[in-house]
Amino acid sequence: MQVEYSFDAYCNCPVDGLPDVYRVTLYSNRTIPVEEILSHLEFIKTEFVFQEDLTQNLHRVFNCKVVSCGAHSGVHTKVIAGG
Repeated sequence: MQVEYSFDAYCNCPVDGLPDVYRVTLYSNRTIPVEEILSHLEFIKTEFVFQEDLTQNLHRVFNCKVVSCGAHSGVHTKVIAGG
């Protein structure tokens, strides 16, 4: 079984303090309760975090492959954590 969970993650840029939005997809071999994802997202949106650290954090918390996409000053970025 492969499950994809897609959502927008909001946090703050540690460099300029402005809000960032990332499109995130979790790829899991198990069910992850949506409430667990939402709870973690509530915590993250108050944090100052780089996209790379956010992606790695979600990978560790949910133990699955995570892909995040965003843009910084016109540069589009895609970060992948996990296999």
